[in-house]
Amino acid sequence: MNFFRNVKLINKVNLTRQIKPIKDELVKDLKILQRCEILSSGLNGKKRSFNFEVNHKHNKYLYDLFIKRSRRLLNKFTLKDTDFKLWCYYSDRDSPKWSRWHNHYGTTTINGVLYLEAVKGYGLEVCTDYNETYLRDLPIELYINREKKYIDTNNYDLLIFPDFLEHRPIIPNDKRRITLNFEIRCNESSKKIFNIL
Repeated sequence: MNFFRNVKLINKVNLTRQIKPIKDELVKDLKILQRCEILSSGLNGKKRSFNFEVNHKHNKYLYDLFIKRSRRLLNKFTLKDTDFKLWCYYSDRDSPKWSRWHNHYGTTTINGVLYLEAVKGYGLEVCTDYNETYLRDLPIELYINREKKYIDTNNYDLLIFPDFLEHRPIIPNDKRRITLNFEIRCNESSKKIFNIL
């Protein structure tokens, strides 16, 4: 069933005014963190796409923005905990170009992706037919016959969507792409928060 016809599963807001003043500092620090992750992973300096945790002085500010926007756009929710982790997905021209379908069921209720550096034509692909079984990390072959939608993104766009939404980033061949991923766990179900019930 294509839930995009009945409910809004993805909310997109642009946070240029809030993020632009800190973007350069964030990107500089993320480049350093990515390099540290590569060295500590034993890749001997070889670059690859990397999804790594970010502990930055702006974490609280960024999470406050995410939660505030989520409260404005979604049904009422209460936080299960405040142990928030911020993740960065950093890819550039030296990174592998593969990505996999996945969701965030089991780790979050509301997921957010902030595009610090977006590349036109390399946004997010999502499955629009909701799967009750919460499939995880499936090979692309299993998604060929499913309904999909492409969402293009710009710098400073924040996408807010439920834990079960299966999606995959589209990775550019020759440009840098940097996103930050937010996860909050709620006492209410994502179905209730996103008005699916």
